[in-house]
Amino acid sequence: MTDSDIAKLRERVRAEVVATLRQSDLTADVAAASASHHLLLLFMGREEPPGDFLAQIADLSQRQYSFSAAFSYSFKRFFKPEEVMRQLPGNTEYLASNCERELLSVANRCEGLLAPGISLNTAAKIARGMDDSIPTFHMTQMICEGKLVVIARDIAQMGRALRERRPNAPPAWLQTAEKPLHDMARMGVRFAPVVELAAVVADAFHIAPNETPARLARQRPVTKREFVTAEDVIRAQAMNQKTLTHSPDAIVTSEAREHAERIGIALQAE
Repeated sequence: MTDSDIAKLRERVRAEVVATLRQSDLTADVAAASASHHLLLLFMGREEPPGDFLAQIADLSQRQYSFSAAFSYSFKRFFKPEEVMRQLPGNTEYLASNCERELLSVANRCEGLLAPGISLNTAAKIARGMDDSIPTFHMTQMICEGKLVVIARDIAQMGRALRERRPNAPPAWLQTAEKPLHDMARMGVRFAPVVELAAVVADAFHIAPNETPARLARQRPVTKREFVTAEDVIRAQAMNQKTLTHSPDAIVTSEAREHAERIGIALQAE
């Protein structure tokens, strides 16, 4: 097989690889476009979910996300879950059971958890590995399974709010109070401004495109030019060949030409 044949074979293999990878990407894109993700909405504490949070959930619903909603005991003391449910997408599942087996089932089938906020008390429990409540149970399960957990609050803003609420508190107290939030961030929990919630979730489930096909299509293999030397002529003579063929752009050395002429072997480009 000549260098020219090898180059043609290499080019054909490269084209087949590019076509296969592109077809694989197309299949993955179709699957990703049709896939829906089920997330758990966790409402806790004494703060009513802000309108911006509900708007972000509506945005995600338009992108084919579906939801289950869980409510902590403290939240139920101050607000009616039924009123919150009326503001959520119509297909949202209301989780009323507190049975641990059912809670575990919900955590297993949800791909992530979204919460409009979190109290310092709950954050401290999670940072210390405690799961003695609905919020701590669900968040601990998600964190330990490496699933998406997003708190729709800016962590720096939460720190500023704490210092404004306790202006006379010693710095050591403030640092201790804030530490669980940063511990959770190190565990993989994401804190994001509420208006960025939908974008953060969409980015978390986004599958980066495979750039290999485009790169292969751009980069064609460099074909090495063939050299014809006196050794090639001698080898052809030993095989009783009268003609030595070479690629059109081959470099034929002067020694090869002289020796071929001397022993009567013709040098011929393909």
